[in-house]
Amino acid sequence: MDMHHDLLFDIDFADDIDKARKNSGFPLTLIRQMCLKTVFRADYREADFNQALTALDYLRDLECTRRTALRDAAVQLGITSETWKEVLSEDKEAYTWVETVQKQELEIESHYANIFIDLRIWVCVSPHVNRWEAYHVTDNGS
Repeated sequence: MDMHHDLLFDIDFADDIDKARKNSGFPLTLIRQMCLKTVFRADYREADFNQALTALDYLRDLECTRRTALRDAAVQLGITSETWKEVLSEDKEAYTWVETVQKQELEIESHYANIFIDLRIWVCVSPHVNRWEAYHVTDNGS
């Protein structure tokens, strides 16, 4: 991480805290039920593609909750857009934490983008696959 790169921490943590705390998000059990047991199935024939976009909204909500927790942690460490260089240069554990979180951010954004694109494709394709399978099952007499 480049300590001289001002854009890395171009975030105003304190301004978003009060707004973020008001939105605590959906319960994790609801998100798990919707995403893992309804939409993101190992076998695509078991997936409910009618709920796919709702599942994406739930994942987005989970991401907002995660970011709220990160903002809370940054505030507890005394990190603001004005003080981040000083705080991170003095506290090596905070520096390591921020560096790790930044790497995780890139991975999370990449996974979310892949899921979003793949789900959009499947939402468009799944009705055609279902019709094709129904036609071929009926056509073969099965």
